[in-house]
Amino acid sequence: MLRGRSEQLLQLTAFVDHALAGTTSILHVVGEPGIGKTTLVEAALADIHGLHVIRLVGVQSERSLTLAALASVVGAVSENLDDLSPQSARVLRALFGADDVQTPMAISSATLQLLGAVAGQRATVIVVDDAQWVDPASLNALVFAGRRLQADPFALIVVNRDDAALELPTEQQLHLGGLDAETSAELLLSAGPMAPPVLSACTERCAGNPFALRLTADALTPAQRSGQDELPARLPLGDALSAALRSRLDVLPHRTQRALLLVAVGGRLTDGQLRDALASLGLELSDLDTAHTRGVLATRDGWVAFTHPLLAEAARVASSDDLGAVHVALAAVTEGDQRAWHLIDSATLSASETLVELDALVARAEARGAHADMARAAAEGARRTASTEQRARRLLTAGRGYRATARFAQSIGVLREALATAEDPLLVAEVSEVLADAVGFETSVPEAIRMLTDAAAPLVHGHPARAAILLGQASQFATLAAEAERAVVLGAQAESVVEHADDLTRLAVRVLSTHALLNRGRPVGADRLVDLDLVAAAVGPGASIEVLTLAQVVAFDYFTLERWDEADALFTEMIASAKQASYVGVHVFGCAMRAEVLWRLGRWSEARTEATADLEHHVRFDSVQGGFGHATAARVAAVTGAVDEAVRTARMAVERGDQIGMSSLSAWGRHALGLAALADGRPDEAVEHLDWIWRLSRRGGAENPGTLWWQGDLLDAFVQAGSPQDARRMLSWMEGVGSPYDTHWPLAIMERGRAMLHGDLEAARSSVNRLILAGSPFETARSRMVSATLSDGDERRAEAERALDVFEALGALRWEHDARTLLGTDERPARLALSTLLTPAELRVALAVGNGMTNRHAAAALALSPKTVDAHLQAIYRKLGVQSRTELAVEVSRERNLAIGLPQMPAARPVA
Repeated sequence: MLRGRSEQLLQLTAFVDHALAGTTSILHVVGEPGIGKTTLVEAALADIHGLHVIRLVGVQSERSLTLAALASVVGAVSENLDDLSPQSARVLRALFGADDVQTPMAISSATLQLLGAVAGQRATVIVVDDAQWVDPASLNALVFAGRRLQADPFALIVVNRDDAALELPTEQQLHLGGLDAETSAELLLSAGPMAPPVLSACTERCAGNPFALRLTADALTPAQRSGQDELPARLPLGDALSAALRSRLDVLPHRTQRALLLVAVGGRLTDGQLRDALASLGLELSDLDTAHTRGVLATRDGWVAFTHPLLAEAARVASSDDLGAVHVALAAVTEGDQRAWHLIDSATLSASETLVELDALVARAEARGAHADMARAAAEGARRTASTEQRARRLLTAGRGYRATARFAQSIGVLREALATAEDPLLVAEVSEVLADAVGFETSVPEAIRMLTDAAAPLVHGHPARAAILLGQASQFATLAAEAERAVVLGAQAESVVEHADDLTRLAVRVLSTHALLNRGRPVGADRLVDLDLVAAAVGPGASIEVLTLAQVVAFDYFTLERWDEADALFTEMIASAKQASYVGVHVFGCAMRAEVLWRLGRWSEARTEATADLEHHVRFDSVQGGFGHATAARVAAVTGAVDEAVRTARMAVERGDQIGMSSLSAWGRHALGLAALADGRPDEAVEHLDWIWRLSRRGGAENPGTLWWQGDLLDAFVQAGSPQDARRMLSWMEGVGSPYDTHWPLAIMERGRAMLHGDLEAARSSVNRLILAGSPFETARSRMVSATLSDGDERRAEAERALDVFEALGALRWEHDARTLLGTDERPARLALSTLLTPAELRVALAVGNGMTNRHAAAALALSPKTVDAHLQAIYRKLGVQSRTELAVEVSRERNLAIGLPQMPAARPVA
């Protein structure tokens, strides 16, 4: 009987009902050990008829074994593997010992496909109990699938202790606290009468923990229950539980206790593995019979397991003297990573043999793109290494692994230790380079620059190539700090010492120096532009993280030079390569920058989806610290009328940029805040945000107008705020900067400024023509509005109509209102844009299907289940007022047809 949990039982049952109806998918149940989490979940599921429940219990000894838990889940539904694509089936069968290795993303996608197939046959719930002991790779794959099976009859319930924090992407959490005093007393009295003072004391001691209450009720003697004998000394709950559990095991035969230790350490073992491992210890399967009889063990899903996870902990403590021998026995019946860790933990290997095993673990993890596993094994190897230099090198490997998955805080920890250990100047420099990268993105850009320049100084004469790399990286961080002049100086220093380095090093240093020059707004020769193309050509499957990181710089430079197609293609290739190799940080930044390209080209729906996409199951847009993608998403939200959302999202970028001294990120966020204020009719506030960027540009010398398109918005804000003098001052500054790379946008903005301030119609017309060449429909339409205000008759109406076409297609609501006001009529019905009607998830599906993908192909490309794609499509059709894929394709094509003024298709939907 479940006592005192009626409210929580209703909450859990309601979650499962909603999940199976296709409205939610993940619930996180947390509470202290013994609080009744598992009992509550089992009670909720017991009353649901026809439910397929897959139970996974985390095993402490298996937490270091990557994908061990997922293999158990896949094994439980292995009959569905034949329903998958050959590639996905191969990925999951590799969990059972196949030779080929797979990346975390491939495993997650295949898991999604498998669980979608299972849920397609029968409503399915996966319960992950003791999730704090499930290996992270398995938990990530299950959560990845759970988030994307929202339209399927599927639920994932993750249960773990509240002292073992898990970052799960779900707003649904059920925290289980202690039972109230009345229910606690009922549990204590269920074992027999108890004197009131004793009952009160026991209730207080157990703090509402059901497991502690039952153990206490069973453990007290009659004399203690009556109050004749004193109770044992009051202990903290954890100690009391541990003592009670050990006492429950102490009465078992010694052979049984030894066998229980093997079960506790071995985790999920087949009957054959368990029998053979026991035999090597001189034990038999029958030695576990007493544990089964006493309720310590049970058989679940084909595995022998403890009836409560705390009993497994107690078994480890009770027979810990045999731990080494148990690991040896388990190593003899396992293979791969599992065997390696048992050998390492057995303490029977020599120091050199242990390091060989750990290095092999590192190599296998790196081959499959499991960078976090690589980092863990390398860090363990460092802990066991006597040589200071070898220790530092292993710590460096660990730091690189954490950095690859954007776990900068963990990277910093091991790399600072490596830096304190390393003695060789080149090794110190190598560690400093990786450490500074992590520090720059996690804690402080100025500190990263200082670390890099300090590390470079002693190497300039003896090791110039390494010094040049460090100075080049310092130059890149200086651009992120919006210190453009300093970046140029550092880039020049790097080039001055790299003369005798190899070709690749010279190329990398020159590219970073070119990036600094472009950001500063200084002219560069054609040979430097060729360098950019050489780096772009090196990007593809298997590209190193160093190449991909350098390619980020090149792609950014492409779009500042208005080389849109090349920028888009390079970002797309870079994202695919980073995704394949599980380089999370590169993936995130690549998506953010590609979103910026799409924003400028007027492909706002795509920009919104790219900026807010679930980039990787390790990273969530709504929980990570603010980044460049937040700023671009905020701009789309601002101009399409979602001002509150824009402000909230933009502030994340501003706060993060201010916190770590990444002023360029602060500027991107403030630009979005300025646009939001303009869209909301608050030009004075827009001036405040945008003028901050102007002051930053003048202070740091970042004069390339292509790095961030804020100048036109500040001109508009000055004019709307009634500050023409400030607008003229701004225009004069822009004219002084000019268009150093003969790009269209800055010249067009200057011409628009002259038109607004001096009534120059020809300048307005020229601005329109230049912006058409630049391929920016939103800016083109804004200049058409200026042209319309200075024109009359048919030209006035024609320009305003063309501008209105674009504003409607983009969903730029404030600007659309201005165009309608200028036309002086509301007779033309409004047409709402995709980006204003659909959620980000719906947008992704609409774009995929609207561009010709089948539901199945869209599901594979977007990492969704086919049923989820279908559910989104139904919502899309309803919101857009369309009835077929052909009509959806017409709607999707509208944005892509904007840039050169292509004829717009008629609206196929009414105003929502």
